[in-house]
Amino acid sequence: MKRALMILVATLLVAAPARAQSLFSARGLGMPVQPVDARARALGGVGVGLFGLNMSMVNPAEIAGYTRRGVTAAVQPMSTDITIGDASDHVNGSRFPLMHAVLPIGSRVVLGLGYGASYDQFWAIESQDTIMIGDSRVGVTDVVRSDGGLGHARLTAAVMVTHNFALGAAIGLHTGSLERQVDRTFGDSTIYNPFTTQIRWEYSGLIGAVGARWDPDPALRLAASATFGGDIDAEGKEGDAVSRTFSTPLRVAFGASGLLGTELIATLGAEWSQAESEADAGAGLPLATADQTWRVGGGIEWSGRRDATRTFPIRIGGSWANLPYHLADEEKASEWTIGGGIGLRLTDAAREPYAAADVTIERGSRSGFASPSIESGIEESFWRVTISLSLFGR
Repeated sequence: MKRALMILVATLLVAAPARAQSLFSARGLGMPVQPVDARARALGGVGVGLFGLNMSMVNPAEIAGYTRRGVTAAVQPMSTDITIGDASDHVNGSRFPLMHAVLPIGSRVVLGLGYGASYDQFWAIESQDTIMIGDSRVGVTDVVRSDGGLGHARLTAAVMVTHNFALGAAIGLHTGSLERQVDRTFGDSTIYNPFTTQIRWEYSGLIGAVGARWDPDPALRLAASATFGGDIDAEGKEGDAVSRTFSTPLRVAFGASGLLGTELIATLGAEWSQAESEADAGAGLPLATADQTWRVGGGIEWSGRRDATRTFPIRIGGSWANLPYHLADEEKASEWTIGGGIGLRLTDAAREPYAAADVTIERGSRSGFASPSIESGIEESFWRVTISLSLFGR
């Protein structure tokens, strides 16, 4: 356990979102990412108000009541088919949406240290055109790559106020970077040399969160949280990158779970978000309009019949969301997913966890960004797998 915690702390010191690929990441701060584990992904992806083990970082109150120190990590590979009009492509990528460690202090207080992904900004596109050089028209091929994203490292404290009511608060730092690179090659490479331009930003700033969890009945759980912060500073580090600031998007999430039987749980949650529209045309980062957005999701989990120390829960769920950023003349984008998953729980005789492993597979689609220049917009269909592992000890 000590070794696992040391690895997590070292990872947080250099934390930056790993890669995924979607052209819907190319606007504003990018595409929102939920810092949740595989179980929460299978149950709709909101990650608030779940009965049972929930190491997700949406609501700081969710870790209240843990009696063992533990660590959780999640990885999320995906495969995406992209279509723009008559053109199509297939890309693969992966990211690490969540790493989280918890440490109980006494009988009521639990501390957490974690890293969660916030926005994905990794994409690439190739275009071909012709330009005039002197008296000649020359073919050119441009490859534009965006590599990076925004995440946050966070310290959390949660307390059981009463036996059925918990409060939590967290403070942390925005982390991550963004690199944009354009490679240009010419049709006649014997005369014209290819060249590359590159710019880079690094993100910083404060982020905070508060949350609550209430069990008004042993068969019902309600929870809510809010994530907020000051300015996100994007500091130009390379090339002609111009430093600028963004406002931290406000996210409010709420959810509920209910016991439908001794082995069956149903859950439903939603998240509302408001981001700031960009207006500084000289900053060098892509301009975008930001809308209020909603994400809703839910699912059902069958805990499975238990033996002395093991259970194998089975889950199914789905989600729908609209995405926050688009250009002024573009249609809004939306996303839906359906998925299922299975888990393994290793416990002692008192049902305290030793270890948990979960796998979720989702099928989803995104569409939007229709505009006068791209009348059909962009469509993406994807498979997404989320794998998480939790280890606990005294």
